[in-house]
Amino acid sequence: MRPRTRRATPLGRRPVIREGKTIVERYTAGFAASSRAPQPLTWGQKWIWRPLSHQAPRYQHLNVERVIDAPLGCELDDVVGSVGQLLERHEALRTRFWLDAGNTPRQAVAADGEIPVEVYDTSPSDLDETVGEVVEHLLAMPFTIPELPVRAAVVTCGGTPRRIVLSKLHLAADSRSSKIVAGDLVRYIRARSHLESTGPSYRLVHPIDRVAYERSPAGVLVSEKSLRRWRQQLARFPKQALPTGSSVGRPAVCEEMAMESRALHSATRVLAARHGVTPWAVVLGLTAMLLSRLTGNSSCGLLLFCHNRIDDDSNRVSGTMVQQAPITVPTAGRDLGAVLRAAWQSAVFATRTGQYDPDRLPDLIRTVSEDIGAAPDLSCSVNLNFPPADQQALLTNGSPAGKDTSELLRLTGETRIFSCGRFPGEEMRFFLSAFEKHSAGTVVHLRADSSILPKKHIEAFLRDLEWLAVEAVRDDSLARMPSRFRDS
Repeated sequence: MRPRTRRATPLGRRPVIREGKTIVERYTAGFAASSRAPQPLTWGQKWIWRPLSHQAPRYQHLNVERVIDAPLGCELDDVVGSVGQLLERHEALRTRFWLDAGNTPRQAVAADGEIPVEVYDTSPSDLDETVGEVVEHLLAMPFTIPELPVRAAVVTCGGTPRRIVLSKLHLAADSRSSKIVAGDLVRYIRARSHLESTGPSYRLVHPIDRVAYERSPAGVLVSEKSLRRWRQQLARFPKQALPTGSSVGRPAVCEEMAMESRALHSATRVLAARHGVTPWAVVLGLTAMLLSRLTGNSSCGLLLFCHNRIDDDSNRVSGTMVQQAPITVPTAGRDLGAVLRAAWQSAVFATRTGQYDPDRLPDLIRTVSEDIGAAPDLSCSVNLNFPPADQQALLTNGSPAGKDTSELLRLTGETRIFSCGRFPGEEMRFFLSAFEKHSAGTVVHLRADSSILPKKHIEAFLRDLEWLAVEAVRDDSLARMPSRFRDS
């Protein structure tokens, strides 16, 4: 059955974002498919449920957005109709979540329904700015009970679709599944525009399919293996991962700053090729060094975000698969190469054991705490979202075109650091995320408890990360580094 699409009553020239940018019309994308009986959450959904419930109602910063180029030659009706087909195909995007009478989160797939699609018209010269404002508009509020877990908007120029913006509740998507969703949407649009013969046809794995796997004997074995590694790693965690702050014992108020650095981008490639690791491992190892120096610990304990897309089935999962796994990186008495290799090895093992039932963690952590006589500090997390193809090419093709230190130092003058706001109610007291952006190099966000790392110290940490990478290109012997970067 083809999805229903209808044009809603025009909203007129009501300003929504700023003067000159208005919603031209609001369309409705309808869908009609099959329903699913209510089920428990997947492991990945359980993992994201905790921060969502902990930070409610202010969890809009956890939404997952995606901007998609509209195929050339498509019409607005093609786009809206394809959004409906997208919901028919992806059960995760038409799933509702609630707490049952026993206070257990549940999910069920809606058989039919509709979502609004807002349409914004702008001039070609204002396209990028308008798209940025539409993204902010869709992300400005948390998802509400009546909504399905996806919002959609189209930005047009003279009525021609140019960009499609999707915002998704993190329970329904992660960054990897967002790429799957975007690809399917483009295929549907091209098929409706007669640019392709058919839309996407490969088999998807839906969240409720994933629940069945996780409850199977094979799934239970995977979880047990991952939890054994949790026990091993937590026994090595420091008792205090950060200096003491005034928010101990209660949710933190965090400040977040971001750095865009072409110098860090180039330096991590040179160091990765030199030491036989990946660029993300360089960022991870240098972060561990700086944190160890900050606390005086001989090693660094972190919770690493694992995207868990490790085989054909997991790469076809529509929904969220992200969980965390603990890693320890020894730093004291080790040269830079040893630290980077230890960081790379720990992270690789973690990504292979990042799938488990989160409901098992409280008892596990309690047992480890009793065994070692103290609770391991789990307040520091790292999320590294670098392109896999780039990592593989770096490992197999040798060193990239290197830059001498003077060129890297020149690039540091282009580095941009800016504030991303305040985030109350955080459980994580240190959260560093890094990814690559074509126009900006390596982008690093650091969100930290402001009672431990005030805003100026967060900026200093980011600058030190860049400085340490650039200086290591010249000479990665720690003995000749400035004293602030040597292990205690």
